[in-house]
Amino acid sequence: MKKSLFLIVAVIFCISISQAQSFSNVKVTLKNGQVVKGKKAVINNQSIAFSKEGVGNNYALADVALVEARKGGAGWWALGCGGGCLAVYGLVLASNDPAESGYENSELVPGIIMLVGLSTGVGLLIGSLTDKYKPVYTSKSSSLINRFDLNFATVQPNRFDSKNKWNLTLTYKFN
Repeated sequence: MKKSLFLIVAVIFCISISQAQSFSNVKVTLKNGQVVKGKKAVINNQSIAFSKEGVGNNYALADVALVEARKGGAGWWALGCGGGCLAVYGLVLASNDPAESGYENSELVPGIIMLVGLSTGVGLLIGSLTDKYKPVYTSKSSSLINRFDLNFATVQPNRFDSKNKWNLTLTYKFN
């Protein structure tokens, strides 16, 4: 029983790893320096496919230096802010006593709809500003970090110079 359970878990794990990854918004940097933005991207072991302005693009991963993707959090922020505002004002409507407040629920609804729309817009703005491109694929050979070479050494003092001098060089390799 334990062996079959282990085998099932191992098969599910292998299948989940082998499946392609998908992203809603991507920015693909090719090894020749060209940057292409697209939507609905799918990355598998050999290539990346996405659409740009309704036209499908497909690049081999051998030609790709970097793939960056956004999470798509703007919609979730808008939903959270608008839904939270709606819940708070729903409680206000539920606890409203027209005899005490002087306002009927029908008089409060237009203002509540406006505030919920405003908070949804604020949530959308927050989500758009905080949703940055993050790397999801990097070609090992063209990594930007591998292009920098930092050399740090001390220069030995001679009899004319009694102080240590530091020698620091930074070089960048272009392809």
